[in-house]
Amino acid sequence: MAVTFEKLWVIANREARRIGEPPNDVFLPVGLRLELPVKPWEYYCTPTNVRTFASTGCDGVHYSFLELSSSSELPVVMTVPANYENPNPNVIISENLYEFLCLGSKASYIGLEELSYENGELSLLKSVDYAEFLSNEQIELLNILSDEFLLHPWSVLEERISCLQSKYLDLLQLRDQEKYFDEMSALRREGYFQEVGSNETVLIGLYQSESESYDDCPPT
Repeated sequence: MAVTFEKLWVIANREARRIGEPPNDVFLPVGLRLELPVKPWEYYCTPTNVRTFASTGCDGVHYSFLELSSSSELPVVMTVPANYENPNPNVIISENLYEFLCLGSKASYIGLEELSYENGELSLLKSVDYAEFLSNEQIELLNILSDEFLLHPWSVLEERISCLQSKYLDLLQLRDQEKYFDEMSALRREGYFQEVGSNETVLIGLYQSESESYDDCPPT
């Protein structure tokens, strides 16, 4: 069975009817809020040649498919806007959706952002057992995904992630950040931002609402 976003969405809809939650939010407790329509987000660091399909619901961390005309595979890009110290806070974290779902299958998708940081805590991503901090609800949701897609944790992590960067990272088309921030400043002056808290603003209407041989890479 091919693992596709369409199949993931079908499962989310099924579980939504069962538990009475919007399908987008069914897997939010494990850091996988599904995004429709699937299109690029507009963060300063989001590549322009991707389609965002999910987010963690925290700090703007989001997951996107890298569009490649030369391959049937759609590598998954993780974007971590809060990692300001990194000139490119994007990490290629899998070669396809199945591999991505496997990566977070034991510790959830919330902690995957650790892969963006030089000293990130990665031990939980290597475990073959469910992380101790997970609640019964979270384990149940991960079990649903694992049973539906026959997921398994990665047996190799750092080497595989490093190989994925070598293969795909240079293919990301990044925004001109100076131009981006100039445009944001202009939008702010024109009143496109509104206050949502004492220290927080949002851009009205721009962000979607919350409702070649590669055989030498180590396998997962």
